[in-house]
Amino acid sequence: MDTQRNSEFLEILKKRLTAQRLYHSICVAEQAKRLAGIFGADREKAYTAGLVHDIMRYEPPEKMIELIESDSQTLAPYEKGITVTLHAQAGEVFLRKELGVTDSEILSAVRYHTTGRENMTLLEKVIYAADLTSEDRNYPDVNEVRLLAEKDLDAAVLRGLSFTIEDNAARCRPIHLDTVRAFNFLAWERKEKMEIKEILKNAVKVLDSKKAENITALKITDLTVVADYFIIATGTSSTHIRALADEVEDALSKAGVKPGHTEGRTTGWILLDYGALVIHIFTADQREHFNLEHLWADAETVDISEMISE
Repeated sequence: MDTQRNSEFLEILKKRLTAQRLYHSICVAEQAKRLAGIFGADREKAYTAGLVHDIMRYEPPEKMIELIESDSQTLAPYEKGITVTLHAQAGEVFLRKELGVTDSEILSAVRYHTTGRENMTLLEKVIYAADLTSEDRNYPDVNEVRLLAEKDLDAAVLRGLSFTIEDNAARCRPIHLDTVRAFNFLAWERKEKMEIKEILKNAVKVLDSKKAENITALKITDLTVVADYFIIATGTSSTHIRALADEVEDALSKAGVKPGHTEGRTTGWILLDYGALVIHIFTADQREHFNLEHLWADAETVDISEMISE
């Protein structure tokens, strides 16, 4: 396994990197392992990828270009001039072809550690953020970015991408298209998540204002592709749950959000499907019978107290 070759990789790095860059690589490996533990990535793969991420950092540009093109990869003219990104792409090829690294997750994390890319994997984000926040980094707001990386990995990656885009634009330097695509993808994904949270809040407030009982919100993002959130609420009667469903649907419709479909208007369980958010409104006996909270016991319960009080 590639993760069991760290001693071998370290000896190779000692011959290829300066003492300062070697120290940076070890710091990135440690930070990557730490962030992986926080966000659920493979900690051993994170350490190895962090350790070898700069293995081609001091190769001459012409040699990196030759290596990349020998792997049947085409470089645009502007890419050949961005030496800071060449070493990541060349590093992936060198690890795979010269050192026999086969783990695709480690390889892609090295490949995209400077540029990012559209729809980054978790490990790619971990290595990108670890490179940004390792112990040896000392740019002015590094402590703020470190704290951010521990709480919100995507936000930390976006912070790094934003700086790269702004800094290169200010210097009239080319911006790698992978960086632009990575930023656009994460920014749009984040916007959609924020919109879902706003819909969730509005639905909870309506249900509470119309006397729904025992309102519960569950985050199920990591458990299923069905949705990101469930809201579960109880009405006092069949008439009440229909009124609750009508009020929620009307309020969200006025905000420009309509359900993909609805079910159960004539039963004791009404379902309103808003894609990433599914709202379940029950009579008391039907809620007890189907017991969704038990079925989704591994889901994270969302604190709705602030939503209600706003």
